[in-house]
Amino acid sequence: MGWNVTCGLRAGTPEGQRAVRRLVGAALGLSALAAGATIAVALLLKGQPEWPAWLKGAVALSPVIPFAGMFAALARVNRHMDELAVRVQFEALATTVIVSILLLIAWGQLQQAELLPLVEVSVAWPAMVAIYAVGYWRALRRYC
Repeated sequence: MGWNVTCGLRAGTPEGQRAVRRLVGAALGLSALAAGATIAVALLLKGQPEWPAWLKGAVALSPVIPFAGMFAALARVNRHMDELAVRVQFEALATTVIVSILLLIAWGQLQQAELLPLVEVSVAWPAMVAIYAVGYWRALRRYC
């Protein structure tokens, strides 16, 4: 049995469908902006060791603004989804949280035992995206 990637993502009216497309586009654009800003900020901060702490903090936190916009756009997309799409999203997010926490705890314990190297926290974001994609795929297979 095949499955439909757009399962549950069809808003009832053409206006709703356009709104969902605009919001998803905004979320993807803000996500790309945030990822680029994160890399730029990391490079910028490495080259400015003499900056005052408040300025370093402000520059380091600047990518949080596009990430917040991305999450706000995705929350608005959720309001245009039907119940099935919301359930699929919930299951994917629940899987992401559970697996991510288990992996972070296991990695931290193995670091304490000096069996694994120290890794920057920024590595968790791409891992969580991959876990979410697998959880989303599994939920889609179950329901659609």
